[in-house]
Formats: sequence, structure tokens, C-alpha cells
Amino acid sequence: NIANSYQMMGKPEQAEQFIIGYLKKGFNDSQLYHLLGTLSFNQKKYDEAIQYYSECLSLNPDSAASHNALAAIYILWEDLKNAQEHLDEALSINPELTNLHYNLAQLLEKQGEIRKAIDAYLKELEHTPSHFKASFNLSRLYRLTGEADKEEKYLKQTIEAAPDFPL
Repeated sequence: NIANSYQMMGKPEQAEQFIIGYLKKGFNDSQLYHLLGTLSFNQKKYDEAIQYYSECLSLNPDSAASHNALAAIYILWEDLKNAQEHLDEALSINPELTNLHYNLAQLLEKQGEIRKAIDAYLKELEHTPSHFKASFNLSRLYRLTGEADKEEKYLKQTIEAAPDFPL
């Protein structure tokens, strides 16, 4: 919680130092590695994040959140094979995980599976109705498919969820 507080205050370096201090004291907990991975991910230090998420998985192979985070990095890197493997693992562990269906939709879009991506964004919004990126991307896909009424619906939902979202 202290590390999370540092992160929320915009002090990721202090959060990282705090966690590393605990690891040096012998607290070898998978959640600490997951948090380090998230700190690195948020700073776009993806190579470092992969190392931390992988260490988390070596201690806790059932960390759906770490599999999902790794998938997000591989999607950014266009490594769709690794992304799919980690998404499949995360889905088998916890199909209700926040951002899991969002990441799956991102992957499906990159694979040209627009209808399946729409379904995945809808599933994400079932779990997290305020997920403005999912509603925005869904509206964009409805524009591509010529479904203007649905596009408008999800654009409005995006604005309600995140009035300051610039897109």
C-alpha cells in the first residue's frame, strides 16, 4: 500500500525503492514483483516490466494479472503469438479480470477479427462499464462497420465515463 501511495503521488522511483527494499529483506512475494512490473510498465520500461512479471509468474504461475500485463506489452510490440499465449493463460485463470477482454479485443483487431473484437470490447464493458478506452474503441469499430447508431451510443458512453478524454 505504501508503494501504491507513492505511485498515486507520482513518485514511481520511491515506490520502486520501497519495494526493492522489501525484497532485499527477504520478502520474496509474487505481488511485489507484479507491482514492480506495473511500475515499469507505466513508465514504458517494457523490457524491465517483462522481467518483473516473469518473476511474479515463476513464484505464482496463476497470476492472471501478470499474464494479462505481459500480453499487453506483446500487443504493443506486435508479438501477437506471445500475446495470444498469455491472454489464453489469463482467460483460463480468471476470465473476469479487468482489462483482459480489452487486451483480447486489441489483439483481435490486429488480427483483423473486427466482429470478435467488438464482442470482446462489449464483454469488457459488461465487467467495467466505465472503461472509456473500451467504449471509445468500440465506437470506432462501429464506425468501420457502418453502424452509426451504435457508434454514437458508445461515443456518448465514452464522454460520460471520461469527459476529459481528448479523442
